[in-house]
Amino acid sequence: MEALKAALIVRSGPNYVVYIATTDLLKLAEKDDAVRRAVALFLAEKAENGTPRQREIARKLLQRHPLFLSS
Repeated sequence: MEALKAALIVRSGPNYVVYIATTDLLKLAEKDDAVRRAVALFLAEKAENGTPRQREIARKLLQRHPLFLSS
């Protein structure tokens, strides 16, 4: 996928973790409704049930990017 060329994929134990820049994620979310909904649900869950740092980051992203609030 062309949009994920800049993503960083690292192995974390038996799993893989994909790091993508917020700007790239926003571009994907603007183009694809399924991505937007998935990110909005993820951020809402982290804002509610994440660690204190995850809650802080999720809330900031939700406030700064109203694209995710419409879900």
